Amino acid sequence: MRSWARGVQAGTRTAQMTVHVRGPLVLALVLFAAGASVACGSSKDEPTSAATAAVKTIPAAAAATVIVATPAATATAAVAGTPSTSAATPTAATEPPRGATAAVTMKEFTIAIDSASIPAGEVKFTVRNAGAIPHEMVLLKTDVNPRQLPLKEGVVDETRYQVIGAVREVSGGAVKTGTFGLDAAKYVLLCNIAGHPAAGMYTTFTVK
Repeated sequence: MRSWARGVQAGTRTAQMTVHVRGPLVLALVLFAAGASVACGSSKDEPTSAATAAVKTIPAAAAATVIVATPAATATAAVAGTPSTSAATPTAATEPPRGATAAVTMKEFTIAIDSASIPAGEVKFTVRNAGAIPHEMVLLKTDVNPRQLPLKEGVVDETRYQVIGAVREVSGGAVKTGTFGLDAAKYVLLCNIAGHPAAGMYTTFTVK
């Protein structure tokens, strides 16, 4: 009996020692597992927090940078702040087209014009008397041959023809001018002083 009792006591002590030894070991394992869970949780949470912070903070600054640096915005600002060059540049005035000119020379007893064809419109005639006695230039609109113009008292009857204009009383050596509107037609120039048409002071020209 004593031997059995001693065996029981020895077994009980062994069990108690086992409990005492396993208790701290289990607690250590539980704490280690908890620490590992916390570490794993924090390591998983940190990227999420960093990403969240990046998402919250970066887009505003990036958007502001894009707006400032965008070429379209810069071009718009340049257009808005730069005055129009075409509006500021004055346009050169265009001179009105000048009419045709004709030079007429008279002397005893001829009359000549420097061009047999003149463009229609306003024509300025410069009439020079290169002779010694007075002459005149009469402008008739007619296709009649000047040799066939009927004379009355040594002059052409101007009432029978369309007189466009005349430069009268041009003294010897003098120069006078006259401007007349001419349509496309045939014309006769003559000195209609008595006796001068019969002497041959006439010529023709055409307006086109």
